[in-house]
Amino acid sequence: MLEEALRRYPDARDWIAGRLGEGCQCALLNDGEVNRSYLLEGAGERLVLRARWAPEAPHGVDAAVERQVLRLIDGADFAPETLLHGEGVWIYRYIEGEVPDGMAVRAPEMLEQIGALLRAVHDIKAPDLPSQYLPQVLAAMEERVARTLERLGGDPVLRAGIERLRPKVAPAIEAWRAGSSLCHNDPHAGNLVRAPAGWKWLDWEYANRGSTLLDSVYFCQQHSLTYEQSAIFLAAAGCGDAPDEEIHLMRLLAEYTDAMWTVLLPNPQPRQEG
Repeated sequence: MLEEALRRYPDARDWIAGRLGEGCQCALLNDGEVNRSYLLEGAGERLVLRARWAPEAPHGVDAAVERQVLRLIDGADFAPETLLHGEGVWIYRYIEGEVPDGMAVRAPEMLEQIGALLRAVHDIKAPDLPSQYLPQVLAAMEERVARTLERLGGDPVLRAGIERLRPKVAPAIEAWRAGSSLCHNDPHAGNLVRAPAGWKWLDWEYANRGSTLLDSVYFCQQHSLTYEQSAIFLAAAGCGDAPDEEIHLMRLLAEYTDAMWTVLLPNPQPRQEG
């Protein structure tokens, strides 16, 4: 299994052999759309190898950008301890902990903790990271909002509310275009580990610079947070006290972040309602 994982990464294979020994144990941890993660054990150590296996990475996944991101987060409390990173491969120390349940993260104290963790990511400035796929994302977003307005045509109250908030969307998107903060861009419970030393964010392949609001919105959307829960999370993430109008704006922006994945994923699946 290890040979299969490292066929494209001989330098990493040599590094692992030197660190863990030739007879190290290897087990598949996760089989994702872009990367596969393996647990490596040997010489008294437990490491995680995450290797790119997809022949073509989807838009938004750029190995050079990912390496820049891993350098930026190296040593950060919210990230795993990086031991080796190269183009398409990342080795970090295994984190003893639990992946939280998607429902459990709705508890107020957990929303505050995870929001603060995302804020720590956003505190890192990364003005030089490129956003090469942004034009495609923006075009998809505009189309999605137009479809949303069409779908709400029979509800004058909802339509009026969205039309009132729509002028605020452009500045929010421009903040993404001009944003200099590091954003995870895939923040949800499945990419978190709760360890004794604190929470850690995993899976940084979509990370880039951007809008802290949209990064935070994505978490709210993924976990179907109520307005009250969203307000707690957004405040902890550094997005302000989130008055009611901003919460409604967040719901509209959720359409935008949803559209982002129609661009980033090669074969997006329809989102399940409920």
